[in-house]
Amino acid sequence: MNIEIKPRSKTQELFHKIKSKSEDIFLNLLIGVSKFYKADFIQNWIDRYTSKRLAELKQEIISQRWQQITLKKVVDNIHDQQQNMK
Repeated sequence: MNIEIKPRSKTQELFHKIKSKSEDIFLNLLIGVSKFYKADFIQNWIDRYTSKRLAELKQEIISQRWQQITLKKVVDNIHDQQQNMK
């Protein structure tokens, strides 16, 4: 198994945080507007957006769990090899 661990890019993390925060702000504004105007199309868009975002987050969680399991297996293999060498 060949796994490469790369350091996280601080620039990418910053842009990810900015994007996430701006999405939160925009969504909160739309929710406020939809409550004030009772616009169905805005509520429908919010529902579609939150469903899509929830699916993305679930997929990301699954991906991170698989990565964590894979890395744990690699660490266990390394420990086993070290024990066999002694």
